Amino acid sequence: MRLLPPAAVVFAVVATATAFSPPAAGQDVADSAAVPATVVPSRLAQVERTRSETCVPVFASMDDLDTALAPLAEEAQRIQALARAMALEDSAEVAPFSATDSLDILVRDWFRSDAALAERFVASGDSAVLEQRAQEKEDVRARLRSRLQEVGGQGRQMVTSAGDLEGATELCQNKILVRDAVLAACDTVESPVCAAARSDSVGGRFRFVDDPAALWDVESLSAWSDPGPLTRGPDGALVGGRTAAAVRRGNVEVAVGISPLLRSRSELDSLEEAEFDANLDSLGFTFQHPDLVMAPALDIRVDVPAPLDGETHYFLHFGDLSDPATQVVWTTPAGAGGAVRTTFPAPPAALIRLQGGEPLSLTAVQMAQPDSTSGELQAEAEARYTLGISPVAQAPAVRAVLGYMGGGRLSQDLNRLVPPSGGG
Repeated sequence: MRLLPPAAVVFAVVATATAFSPPAAGQDVADSAAVPATVVPSRLAQVERTRSETCVPVFASMDDLDTALAPLAEEAQRIQALARAMALEDSAEVAPFSATDSLDILVRDWFRSDAALAERFVASGDSAVLEQRAQEKEDVRARLRSRLQEVGGQGRQMVTSAGDLEGATELCQNKILVRDAVLAACDTVESPVCAAARSDSVGGRFRFVDDPAALWDVESLSAWSDPGPLTRGPDGALVGGRTAAAVRRGNVEVAVGISPLLRSRSELDSLEEAEFDANLDSLGFTFQHPDLVMAPALDIRVDVPAPLDGETHYFLHFGDLSDPATQVVWTTPAGAGGAVRTTFPAPPAALIRLQGGEPLSLTAVQMAQPDSTSGELQAEAEARYTLGISPVAQAPAVRAVLGYMGGGRLSQDLNRLVPPSGGG
């Protein structure tokens, strides 16, 4: 383990009061020795066994909920298919129609009626026929939308009734489990994961290790992604215009991305709006949209089940903490476990380093605790373990996404995707 000097401890103490906020650009932590990557965190086995035991009933609840939701999901898919067929005016998209489903019958009859109206219009040229066609089509589409909303409401009610499965799902889904801990829990709870744990087959929905320490040998890195332009996703949300990279060691995951942070000018006061504009001016960026402001932002996601080695804080930083020139970009206290997500305007100094290809790392730090009577720090802080983000493709990807944000192309796409309201 490595010791951090008093200056680093002071910084960490200050950071405790400013969780989820980036420290000032250029904030340094220095004079420490490297942490061996192969050292297994002291509480890894205990934390991962607890997770595996907890996940056995979670997977059972998830499967029960999926089974209950399946009919609603099928109905929603059918309604969307019917709406798409109407938009294309092609009944073959959804043929054959059900003879018993009321919405299928409704859309089938609409196709027949619309074909007859189309023939009448060709014969007469009467504009009233076109108005009738449009009205009938909208009436049917309204029925489809109404039922789709009802199906969605029923699904949401079922999810709510199932309790807080969202957090539990995040804890368990796509994680590597400890086999003997799962089998111990399976003695009292039957779950889909039990059969997989009893089997010697490899692959499938679940992954296992026999020794929790082996998790620390499982590492995967993803290179920085190739950024594309901003577009509308299937749900209408804005997607794209970003690059990201991630590292995973065992079940600990760290992901960092760069994307445009967009805010409505109507939500900001004059000082906040001026700060956004001044930030872009300092970067030399061109961004013009009457309703929106923008800042290049860091997206950070850290997923740690619980403190693995007595750490009290996590630091995202460049290079090694032993380097006096190290810049700490962000810090947050270690909590009870789970994923921490945050987005904030990127410090200009961090953008320069990222464009230059300097790698980012996340280090778990155990901070010195003050004496209960004197309030003075009794020991230095220790770095417990470090995960490094891959620098592969970092420099070109970061330059490309920043060029897109600051060169005017982002403004053009936004003015097309989010047309100015005219009123601000």
